Amino acid sequence: MSITDLIYQHVCKLSATDALEVLRFIEFIEFKQQQGAKPPIESQPGNINLLQWLENLPAGTRSADELYRDLQALRNEWE
Repeated sequence: MSITDLIYQHVCKLSATDALEVLRFIEFIEFKQQQGAKPPIESQPGNINLLQWLENLPAGTRSADELYRDLQALRNEWE
């Protein structure tokens, strides 16, 4: 059974509203393919790996207790 047949069997069991949503999604995919797919972020020039970026961020100097006190102060202001 092809993926098309499998999708068709599932869509047949949906309500008309849900089936229409699936159809719109397929039309959206077709539109995106016509526009030309962009490569994933990792492979675009000028972008760096997210993990590498996070590892290069400066380390914080506040303790967990200080952070908790600051967050609690913000919560208290909102109340």
